[in-house]
Amino acid sequence: MTRHLILDRVEADFDPQRDLVLGPWCFSGREQAHPDWEELDWPEPFASAAERRRATADTDALAHGLLDRLTQEFNHRHEVGYPRQFWQQVLFCWLLHLIHGLWVRYRLVFEFLDRHPTEPLQVKLSPAPARWPVSSTEEFIRLIFTDRGFRAWLLSEVVRTLAPPHWELVQLGPEETIRGQLWLRWPDSAPPPAPFPGWHRGK
Repeated sequence: MTRHLILDRVEADFDPQRDLVLGPWCFSGREQAHPDWEELDWPEPFASAAERRRATADTDALAHGLLDRLTQEFNHRHEVGYPRQFWQQVLFCWLLHLIHGLWVRYRLVFEFLDRHPTEPLQVKLSPAPARWPVSSTEEFIRLIFTDRGFRAWLLSEVVRTLAPPHWELVQLGPEETIRGQLWLRWPDSAPPPAPFPGWHRGK
């Protein structure tokens, strides 16, 4: 029997002998599917305080490196010559949260693979929506860390990248994915909201 790795919410017929889960969020709203869900052994992205400190330093360094590149890219795109300090004020908080959120999800899947290196598994992958609409830093942070749809899609992309050949990846269609707070596409009559005032201003 091929077992399943579940990235999103478990079904009511969850069977711990058949189904493997990546984290406790899989039982949010479905706690009765497995009353002992809190006793399951989850993969831990960082096993020690030293690993967490190292991950923080590495992701901070990556954010600074991306900011250097984005400073040039955004100045060119918007036909301006703003200094790095300007773009740091505008972008750095977003970059830090995005990179930290991505790295935690990456490490979760990596550690799961370390526990199950040879077992063939089936994994259902969530499709991406057309856009991820956010209009403030607060909305962006909620999207990264609490939005069910974003988490399912992001974990799906990490699995797609790291999955060994003996895993069966099943791509779900848009009608099968969960929606939650997610907008799957923009209305034709409305442009996406600007992430900060003046985003579309060239000069």
